[in-house]
Amino acid sequence: MSGINSLNKLLFYIIMFIFFSVLFFVYDNTLENIFLLLSFIGFINILEQRRIFRSKKNIFLLISIVLITYTLSIAFLFTQRYDMKINSLKTYRRNEDKAVLLVVEGESPVYKPSKAITNILLNESFLSKMSMPYQLYNIKKNYHLIGKSDYKRNVQKLVEKLKEELPEEYYVNIAYLKDTEYIEEKIFDSVAKGYYKIIIVPIIVSEGSEFTGLKKRIEKLRLYNYNVQIRWTEPFWNSEYLAISYISKISNNIDAKKIKDTGIVLIGQGESNKSNLIKSIKQQIMFSKKVKTYLVEELGLDETKIKIAWFDKLKPDYVQAVKEVLEYGVGEVLCVYLKPTTTNIDNNIIANKIKRKIDFPEGIKIKVIDGFCNDENIIKEIRNRIRLADMKVWN
Repeated sequence: MSGINSLNKLLFYIIMFIFFSVLFFVYDNTLENIFLLLSFIGFINILEQRRIFRSKKNIFLLISIVLITYTLSIAFLFTQRYDMKINSLKTYRRNEDKAVLLVVEGESPVYKPSKAITNILLNESFLSKMSMPYQLYNIKKNYHLIGKSDYKRNVQKLVEKLKEELPEEYYVNIAYLKDTEYIEEKIFDSVAKGYYKIIIVPIIVSEGSEFTGLKKRIEKLRLYNYNVQIRWTEPFWNSEYLAISYISKISNNIDAKKIKDTGIVLIGQGESNKSNLIKSIKQQIMFSKKVKTYLVEELGLDETKIKIAWFDKLKPDYVQAVKEVLEYGVGEVLCVYLKPTTTNIDNNIIANKIKRKIDFPEGIKIKVIDGFCNDENIIKEIRNRIRLADMKVWN
């Protein structure tokens, strides 16, 4: 009987340890400390009962309990997701003006577990859902490093500038892929206000997983049931104006007297979805080469000191590219992520990884340039694309 009681206690402490460990990975501040303490209590008691592991039968039972508890912990996290404000539409008011929704990645000012969980669940990958605690812990850690994100403030500047460039017949607003208000919420809000003609403007470089994922999310809304018409603008991989935006950014960060002594690393987003891989990568490479050509022809940089690399998934990564640039004996290296809505966390990841992985010779400077674009050039590009989309006949 005592053996059964001991086994039951061990199972209880294993469940306690796993469940509260998962919550420790997810939550922060006071809750993080409470869950760490509870998981530690469970772990200590597991060590005290470890003699039970000597039985092969008990080992299989314990493994089963571990897997079941972890799965149930993930299921519990599903219930903690952000509840999107999407209700059935009952408006009968129709506005002949058009709604314009700029769609950007989005980044909450501070770490919010509910939003972070939702962003992972919006990813269709089974692996990403099952590794949720690990991913959430990394997101939480990155927020601790940056403190507070000013991403939304930068986006709002973009919106205000665009409103000045467009006639009043366009209802211009912003929607996020990974923050409130999510694209789903913003579309329903626009329709509720009577806008049945909506132009979606994804601020995305290539037709990769981000772009196709956005389309799938909007398709799931079944807007045809409400007679809502959607127009799309294309990704920015062929944009001259966006390329000029990056040239301006880089030019403003280069000492004109040291042009020949400067190396540049242009960082592409990469692509994880195999179905979109070839097309997306080709488009990103074409855009990177366009920027590189401008750097050589307009600023006079040495072509051999400009490297094209990737942020994630693909080789060469930006760390390897920086090492290659340093072999040319440059005095300064500039890294710029060619993603027009790059987040504060993205920039911080790039800077920290370079500092960790590379020992810079004395006197060499490294600078990570914010890849976010909200200047006059990208405003012109967005304006032109909206007008082109609106030229087609609406039903």
